[in-house]
Amino acid sequence: MFKIRLGCTSKNDLCFNGKKITKKIYTQILNKLQPENIDNIETISILYKTSNKSTIKSLEFLGKKEINENDFKLFIIKMKNDGFFSENENENIQFIDVNANNTIFDYNFKLIIPNQIQNKTNKKNKSTYRAQQLYKK
Repeated sequence: MFKIRLGCTSKNDLCFNGKKITKKIYTQILNKLQPENIDNIETISILYKTSNKSTIKSLEFLGKKEINENDFKLFIIKMKNDGFFSENENENIQFIDVNANNTIFDYNFKLIIPNQIQNKTNKKNKSTYRAQQLYKK
């Protein structure tokens, strides 16, 4: 399983047509993005990660197939053309191999340029997670 992930905790991280990503606009997002017409998208979810009384929200697109770097960049361009925008100069979008827990691509969403992939340290994860599914093929 593979996923594309980007933060959407605040309007500065990621917004859609100038609006914060909330339940009120999920239908608008799906109508514009039309995930049923995108080959490798099986599920779209909002992931809530809570630790130390703060919550971080991420938009995740899950699929079964690995994509190449050019297709990843084209997906970012599609998202931007469909109304997604980030005011944050450092907002990252990642393509991750979930099974291997490995980041394959890590890009700056605003500039569509690669970031250096950071090696993760093995810390004990004490966060709690919940997900809200927006779309399932």
